[in-house]
Order: sequence, then structure tokens, then C-alpha cells
Amino acid sequence: MAVAQTKNTFYSVAPGFNLRWNKWDVVGTAMMTKEKNYDLSTNLKNTRYGYSGQVGYLINPTWFAALQYDKVQDNNNSSAEYHKVSEHVSYMPRENMRIGLTLREEIRKRGTGRQHEALLNVRAMF
Repeated sequence: MAVAQTKNTFYSVAPGFNLRWNKWDVVGTAMMTKEKNYDLSTNLKNTRYGYSGQVGYLINPTWFAALQYDKVQDNNNSSAEYHKVSEHVSYMPRENMRIGLTLREEIRKRGTGRQHEALLNVRAMF
């Protein structure tokens, strides 16, 4: 039995910048997403937007620290929204390896409370 294909139109734009000066690193980005027929049945439209900024400092060739702010809002899905501040420190034992620890703290309280995260990232580039 054939089923009609559901049409969904989706687009997203996310411009950003990264400025480096001496030992300082400044990153900023914005994002906007629009979707028609968001739930694939009732032709519901949805818009999601957000922005992020980070200021980092290279303490020495092996240590990097940063502070980041993120906010995302969604018109139809409040569980996808977040409003967080992140503290980050990276150790770079070699030029192609980075080991980082990030603590993300939620500013906006949800119905289930705040979600805080501790993330460990290990990256090697070859």
C-alpha cells in the first residue's frame, strides 16, 4: 500500500567568527533554524535560534583556559532549549593532542531542575 510522502522544508544559518590576538582567543556565533511542517503531520512551523560566545586564554604552550556562554531557544520544543555557562581547561602534552575538562552549568531552571554537566574530551590529530 502506497503512502503519500510528507513534505518538510528546513533551513539553518549559523555565521560565526574567531579572533586571535597574542594569547587571547575570542569566538562568537549565532544560529537560526526555520522549519515548516515541524511535526510532519499538522503543518506546524518552528523557529529555533541561539547564540554563543567564548573567551579563551593560552596560559602557556601546554595549558589553555576558556569561559563560554550558550543560549538556544525553540518556539515549539522547550526541552531542546538551554542557557548555560561553561568553564573549560585543556592540557596539550603535544601539538597534536588535547585533553580537556569542561564544566557546564545551566542558568535557566527547568521543570525538572537544572542540568549540570562535566565533560572530558580527548582529541588527537594525525
